[in-house]
Amino acid sequence: MQFFKFNLFIICAYWLSVTFVFANYTEQECLNKDFDLTISHKGQPFGLTQNIIRLNKLKCVIHIESEKLKFMKNKWIIDTCREPVHIKKDSGSVEIFKKNSVVCSEDEKKIDYCKEYFEIWNVIQDYGLIFAAGEKGNLEEDHGKVFCAYELVKKYLLNGVVFTRNSDEPSLSPVENNTEPQP
Repeated sequence: MQFFKFNLFIICAYWLSVTFVFANYTEQECLNKDFDLTISHKGQPFGLTQNIIRLNKLKCVIHIESEKLKFMKNKWIIDTCREPVHIKKDSGSVEIFKKNSVVCSEDEKKIDYCKEYFEIWNVIQDYGLIFAAGEKGNLEEDHGKVFCAYELVKKYLLNGVVFTRNSDEPSLSPVENNTEPQP
């Protein structure tokens, strides 16, 4: 019986190590991955409408579009390889929100940059991460692609990390060292 338990433990440990080693990707692989995906789910009221998120990532540029109730639409453009750290919001005309040594926290939601960051953060989480199919550790599946975009956006907008695709070094030093917000 002891031998059986030991063998079962070894098999499980091997399976877990193989699963986690091959399921993860590096920050540089995420940065170099291009994708275009749309995720939708039924929304309020009564599931009669669709909540939609569209993520288009081409090199360093991430386009995020959200649609709620057919007429509530937002579109953001984030270039994770460009300084200064900023958000472009496309609402007919382009608005620019620059990060100016701001720490986005619950108390700073009144600052336009932080307000936009929290809105992007919530859209990616609520429309993308929760409803995307697949595993977050696989860049070939929708959940992995959404998680990749989520991590790049969070590091760029929150921590001020400006990425580069032309190096083995995945990113430059962060402009600031901020903590994760807790909305």
